[in-house]
Amino acid sequence: MIEWSRREHRDGAITGAIHKFVDATHIVKNQGIKIERNGAILRGPKVLRDVPCVILKINNMMVCLWEGENTEEAIHTFLHEHYNCSNAPSKVELVDIRTGSVVATWNAAMFEVWG
Repeated sequence: MIEWSRREHRDGAITGAIHKFVDATHIVKNQGIKIERNGAILRGPKVLRDVPCVILKINNMMVCLWEGENTEEAIHTFLHEHYNCSNAPSKVELVDIRTGSVVATWNAAMFEVWG
């Protein structure tokens, strides 16, 4: 299976076609694909649409795709590994980009101890 990009739209979405190999020398169009600007796959192979897409937001800014558990404890561990007390964020959320819902949050404690 190969993806053949066609165009990027004004709203940031990308559409294209997915082709599959028929034999060693031929390919045929299999289906279309649409990826929204937030990374959610609206149209395309089911295997891609079923991948959980959770992003890490720190102080209301998207930072990265989240690969850990969707728990406050996992966020806390991540922050202690990547931040120190002088640049610690005050609010962190994990957001499911398909639904827009917040799946976990972490707020800085007033007297948080940073190792």
